[in-house]
Amino acid sequence: MIEIKKYVELEERTRLDLDQMAQKAFEGVEIVENTTWSTPDWSIINRHDGKIVMYYNLVVRSVDFDGTPFSVAGINNVITHPDFQGQGYASRTLKHTRDFIFNTLKADFGLLLCGDELVGFYKKLGWHKFSGDLIVEQPQVGPIHWSSNTMLMSKRPIPCSKEINLNGLPW
Repeated sequence: MIEIKKYVELEERTRLDLDQMAQKAFEGVEIVENTTWSTPDWSIINRHDGKIVMYYNLVVRSVDFDGTPFSVAGINNVITHPDFQGQGYASRTLKHTRDFIFNTLKADFGLLLCGDELVGFYKKLGWHKFSGDLIVEQPQVGPIHWSSNTMLMSKRPIPCSKEINLNGLPW
């Protein structure tokens, strides 16, 4: 069962379970551990027999593509519990919630950040790798260039931009 809920409305136990899954999934990943992240606006949770098997969060924000603002749904923490990996939960959940992103939230684009090993997975789901510069904010440092992969998804043609500025913390 796929549940879409505002992050602030999640039960404390659910939020703790999601945090624990993220800590395990990203343990030892330096770029994740050394980055200050945005607080999510939404959580997309896939449960099987009451257990969280997969989830991701969304941050909705106005983002600049070469100075032109667009509404973006930023996807973070696409995590499947190790016992359920390789069974299609992430693919099905991301496909299922595409309408929510584009029709309910009215986002122009979906945007996510990922490691090299996940680029192929997202390409199979219709995401496109952005080859320009991504600018994010970090406390005490200000704007910085993001060094990991940026992936975009859209129902419309993606602009040929040289720079995307997230106008805030990464997600």
